[in-house]
Amino acid sequence: MTAERLASHYVALHPAIWYLAVVVKLNEKFITDKTGRKTEVILSRGDYQKLMDYLEDLEDRLEIRRRNKGASFTPWETVKA
Repeated sequence: MTAERLASHYVALHPAIWYLAVVVKLNEKFITDKTGRKTEVILSRGDYQKLMDYLEDLEDRLEIRRRNKGASFTPWETVKA
């Protein structure tokens, strides 16, 4: 599957799912209702762990950003001089 086709497929679901599927490489399977609408996702145990690791890293980055909001830093060039 080409990157463009992959992108159009996942962006229709949600940009975060596209990022996870393409960058984190999830191989999800979908369960659909009678009309063909995707209603549930099945992940392997490994893909589930990748997803949980990604979310934990994201939470950490958001917490660091929240704590550093408005903080001032000394440039490395000044510190090492």
